Amino acid sequence: MNRALPPSPPKGRKRTEIERRVDATNATKSQFEGKAFSLRRQRDCGRMIAYHMRQLGRPLPISAAGSWTNAEEARKALARLGVANIPELLDKNLERIPFATIKVGDVIQLEAEPGVLADVGALAIWIGNGTAFAYHEDATGPVAILLVDPPLAAWGVL
Repeated sequence: MNRALPPSPPKGRKRTEIERRVDATNATKSQFEGKAFSLRRQRDCGRMIAYHMRQLGRPLPISAAGSWTNAEEARKALARLGVANIPELLDKNLERIPFATIKVGDVIQLEAEPGVLADVGALAIWIGNGTAFAYHEDATGPVAILLVDPPLAAWGVL
């Protein structure tokens, strides 16, 4: 279900940074909510973060790597960009920030469950109040998850 973005601010006023962050986060949630994880259908944390960054006007070069339908192709696509995993790609394009300064819409790295894609990186979008929007192996699509441990890394999006 796609939800329309909120109306533009009154003439003569630009949207504030927090408005931009919230709008982009809501647009990303609307785009991915209820859609099951699928590398073949481009529904994974890397594509979700790339979509989120486009909403903020700061596109990541993930699409330049081509498409992938399995874990090995995902690794090869990242290698074409000169990185081993998505956190390395974020390091090339965004600034790491301390967790204490994180704001709505910032990107975080979570501890990945051991498995086929664990070495590529598990990423999420910070929602606030200890929660993040992420794919999770126990859910049918990305969900808001409550973090018990602090993230491994965080990147500021604006």
